[in-house]
Amino acid sequence: MSKPAIEIQGVRKAFRRREREAGAPWWRREWKVKVALHELGLRVDAGGVTDILRPNGSGKSTLIRILGTLLTPDVGTAKVFGWDVVTDALQVRRHVNRVSVEAAFFKELSPWENMVYASRLYGNNSRGTRRRVVEILEVLGMPKDVIDQPMKQLSRG
Repeated sequence: MSKPAIEIQGVRKAFRRREREAGAPWWRREWKVKVALHELGLRVDAGGVTDILRPNGSGKSTLIRILGTLLTPDVGTAKVFGWDVVTDALQVRRHVNRVSVEAAFFKELSPWENMVYASRLYGNNSRGTRRRVVEILEVLGMPKDVIDQPMKQLSRG
């Protein structure tokens, strides 16, 4: 049996921030803990597409940032193709790319340009990269007539 694409066990992430209690003076702020992602277990087999559908504020973006090695979990383990997102972050980054729709530079690039950029950023300059990117976009269901349009013009759904 092959390794799962994603394997998450007991991952949790919280953030600390200073907040003022209602009615307290402006200068009196207390540290508060905000849990962004409650303990989560998940397994995603290789070779498919999986959606993560939850309400706003439920930790979807936090989870994606953990899987992309942009955040470290407070507890638990997360693996991408068998590599731990904390101890094997470089290996994970070679196989994962996350493009935020909020990043102005990436919105100007097409899906094809974003993927080629990421490929080169992580050291893949081999022949056939451009062809492989088109194949991947097709597998993901991206119509050929939009792969070279700026991301900002495409549906975010």
